Amino acid sequence: MADLGVAPPQVVTISPTDEAIGIHTDAIISVLFNKQMDENSVEAVFSVTAVRDKGGSEISENVSGSLAWNGNIAIFTPAAAWKKNYTYRVKITSEAKDFGGRKLAAAKSWNFSTIMDYSLSNVVVTSNVSTKAGFSPLAFDRDAYISLNLDAIDHSVRVD
Repeated sequence: MADLGVAPPQVVTISPTDEAIGIHTDAIISVLFNKQMDENSVEAVFSVTAVRDKGGSEISENVSGSLAWNGNIAIFTPAAAWKKNYTYRVKITSEAKDFGGRKLAAAKSWNFSTIMDYSLSNVVVTSNVSTKAGFSPLAFDRDAYISLNLDAIDHSVRVD
């Protein structure tokens, strides 16, 4: 049975994780809460937005989909497949409530990026937006994801 105590509800785990890369286009988003939630209140303040396109440009496109529940887990399935090499932001405001009417202890927001399409031009942007790397169509022989490690010691590019 879910915890219905007096402590405010919290987000326990998320998937994909914050700053995850290489997420496949058929992935779902899941959020585990520590308590049973008022589903309508969560659905009212849950949003997914595309925030960066495959060219590395900042955008703001709302993503439609459905939110289903399995106990304390909210599961978001987008209406269409995620676009390749896009970055998405998931938000749940602190107005989400548990069954006792207690608001979420803190708002939750995180980003994830999808796998690149090897047949198209792609730009990868570091999380702090300080560096962009461009890749020509067919630069790889399959869909991939790129991790840019730009610390002072190692300026490497990893392709998986």
